[in-house]
Amino acid sequence: MEAVVAGCIIGTVTAVEPHPHPDGGHLNVVRTDGGQFVCMKLDGGVPRYAVGDLVVHLPDGAVLPTALLRRLGVWDDDAGRGTMKGSIGNRVKASRFKGVLSDGMLFPVGEVPGGPHAVGDDLAAVLGVTVVVG
Repeated sequence: MEAVVAGCIIGTVTAVEPHPHPDGGHLNVVRTDGGQFVCMKLDGGVPRYAVGDLVVHLPDGAVLPTALLRRLGVWDDDAGRGTMKGSIGNRVKASRFKGVLSDGMLFPVGEVPGGPHAVGDDLAAVLGVTVVVG
């Protein structure tokens, strides 16, 4: 297996829809020019993203550094590990949430250092993300 620094491409949010499952009221289905993602709403039930927002796609297989896990809120201080997939909870995995497939995770471009960034840019190196291939 080889770790490659690539694959965190900037895209544009093209649609934000309520999750279709009756118990999915805290979720939205967010579509981008790079896929479909299930995202938790912000406090107060406000969608996390809006049409036109620029986002970074963290794809299936991406391995995230600890600093990014903390920024995304998927780090467990007590356990000293991430809360995602993989042996140390640091791997993005395409998953179904209440029956709807999410192609990975999204991250707001505005929170990425070193801008300006544009649609199509690959921000894996800036974020410290690797993607395992092979």
